Amino acid sequence: MKANEFSNDDISIFEIYNFFARQTRIIIITFLLVLAIGLGYTASRPTLYKSTSTVTTGNSLSLYSDTLTPLERPEEIVYKYSRTATITPIKNTNIVEVSSVTEDPKQSIENINLTVKKITESQKTIYQTQEQNFVKYVELLRISDAANTRILDILQTASKSSNTYSSEILTEELPYSGKFKINLVLVSLSAVFVALFTGAVKELFRRVRESKY
Repeated sequence: MKANEFSNDDISIFEIYNFFARQTRIIIITFLLVLAIGLGYTASRPTLYKSTSTVTTGNSLSLYSDTLTPLERPEEIVYKYSRTATITPIKNTNIVEVSSVTEDPKQSIENINLTVKKITESQKTIYQTQEQNFVKYVELLRISDAANTRILDILQTASKSSNTYSSEILTEELPYSGKFKINLVLVSLSAVFVALFTGAVKELFRRVRESKY
């Protein structure tokens, strides 16, 4: 039993060796051809520019809770402002990353500025509406002047925490569309696969021809 197993293993190894010995040329040629095509494609990819900024969103003014909540949830910001840039919320913070990748560095910066402006203006409008509602609510209560002064202090503090601001825009160059390493790995693996497949097909045809004689 063991001798037979060893014999089968020897045959398998021998067949593999013969396969590579017979098809080495076609395998190498195919590998180099596919690799050259893939590298040519990778090298032809344009240089891109990625601009990035972070936006810290303000907190909401609540009449009923001391817990700070953002003026807009990160999911809302992603949904509303992702037309001109990519928005990525930073987990467990009021910060979102705004990025844009284009072939023109000026355009990527412009996309960031436009998106940040939309977010800032929207947040300002939301807070102003909340503040107006808060003032109306206080007026209806007809509270004392001392309490009114205290409420104005609260509004001032809340106004500071509601500010939405962004960081400086940073732009980086991405040669070969920023995917040279990934493309190189994919091209190499594809070249190996296609070369082996081509060698196997040629070997199959060889065996079919031999079986006819």
